[in-house]
Amino acid sequence: MPEINAEINKEINNKQDNSQFKEEDKIPEPHLKSGKYIRDVVFGANDGLVSILALVAGVAGGVANNKIILLAGIAGTIAGTISMALGAYISTKSHREYVQSEIKRERWEIDNDPEKEKKELYDFYSKKGFKGKELDNVVKVISSNKEIMLDVMVREELGLDTEPNNPLAAGTLAGAAFLVGSLPPIIPFFFEISNALLIAVIGSLIGLFILGALKTIITKKNALVLGLESIFVGGVAMAITYYVGTLFRVAGV
Repeated sequence: MPEINAEINKEINNKQDNSQFKEEDKIPEPHLKSGKYIRDVVFGANDGLVSILALVAGVAGGVANNKIILLAGIAGTIAGTISMALGAYISTKSHREYVQSEIKRERWEIDNDPEKEKKELYDFYSKKGFKGKELDNVVKVISSNKEIMLDVMVREELGLDTEPNNPLAAGTLAGAAFLVGSLPPIIPFFFEISNALLIAVIGSLIGLFILGALKTIITKKNALVLGLESIFVGGVAMAITYYVGTLFRVAGV
């Protein structure tokens, strides 16, 4: 809640000796709701790209027939998209139900044992460096409204988001992202060209780098490192499946 965060941060700024308090003591303002689904999109697309690239490479290692490779890629894409969408939906729904049960439990505790909850607030913020009047003011601001107190307790004590992702939205976005991510490895095989696999690999590696770099939005790590790491992971998966495919070809299977 922005209003409570602003009040708490104001208390931090008003301390007599600000040097003893670190920037992380402040309560961050909530992120945009749209940003809550970035993880589903990025990882869905990454899974689609890596898994279908590995599938296509494996089949290409075993057979030199673009139509068969394309069919395998399309089948893998359809199956993967459905699996990703359902998996994200079920996972998000389960997490949402867990969060709701924890919120219900925390609300009961606030209604039936408010002093215990206030003590927990004192303990939590004293560990952040608040003391004396400042500590009293922070706890007073938070405990003055049950909904605000509930929001803070759920976020700070339990480490949960009081507004978890919508399961249907998460499933739809993850499935769609998987579908889009799977396109670079299979598009070249729609055309009757001899170097379709090479084009698919190059396009996929570029896509892997871009997706890896985008993970910096989530992890805050170096985009170049994440991009190269993503290429490495996808490259290893592709190399292994391609090698397995060539073994089948050599064996005449």
